[in-house]
Amino acid sequence: MSDAVATLAERLREAGVDAETARWCAERHDAGDSTELLQLILLRALWGEVLPRDGGSPLAVERWPALAARGFPFVDGAAARRLLDAGASAEDLNAVVRSAQTLALYNACQLLDEGGWKRLEALGVPRLGWAVVAQDPAVTPPGSLGGLHSTFEQLDPDAAE
Repeated sequence: MSDAVATLAERLREAGVDAETARWCAERHDAGDSTELLQLILLRALWGEVLPRDGGSPLAVERWPALAARGFPFVDGAAARRLLDAGASAEDLNAVVRSAQTLALYNACQLLDEGGWKRLEALGVPRLGWAVVAQDPAVTPPGSLGGLHSTFEQLDPDAAE
């Protein structure tokens, strides 16, 4: 194992990746195929946005009323407060939220993988779609869809007017 592979594998292990996966991703990256490494990092980042099973997160449902009062977006603090006041357990609410977050991220991954070709073709816009691509952060490729996060809230079909 080269020093570069060993160093990357160790960094991945320090970030919580199991040794076998860390070694595999580092070796593939060193051989010129970064697909597994990029998938690993992206998917771990997405999973990092999901409420942990133990609910011990700053975004746990029982903390939503206080977060909403401070203007934190996307949480319905009033609904969380009503459910908690009605006797719902924080553990059950956190489990439901975790399930919804997991389903939403799974569906987002499917949509990103699908590329939108069929959806756009059905609208009469052939030969157009999207892709998640590996890129040099110093270069934004022409046609990049960067900035999705900044328009996400604006496109909420159920947002209050």
